[in-house]
Amino acid sequence: MIAKPKILIIEDDPINMLIITEMLKNEFTLFHALSYEVALELIHNIKFNHLIVDYYLGNNEKNGIDILKLLLKTQPDCKPNIGISSSIRNDDKTNMIQNGFDYFFQKPLDKSKILSALK
Repeated sequence: MIAKPKILIIEDDPINMLIITEMLKNEFTLFHALSYEVALELIHNIKFNHLIVDYYLGNNEKNGIDILKLLLKTQPDCKPNIGISSSIRNDDKTNMIQNGFDYFFQKPLDKSKILSALK
């Protein structure tokens, strides 16, 4: 039996985390972080195949770009990396793509687009 790819999902909103989980739970092994600190712990202990991270993580000074940069230092083969945001600012998408994300999707997320990007 082939192991399912491991995805780290970092999303500070529990409802959005649940939505993403429901979209992906049948095809991937999912790991969840509701905060930057939890994400750091997971990154140091588990090798991931993919990353899905919200651009804005609550009141924390760190954001999704900071997490991606840290992840790629220790796990450079983790691809594709997907940035997500509920923001409608084009600057957010541009900033994420310019800083190493392979894809950016605006919430609400489209399951078919996410799955297509991950395959």
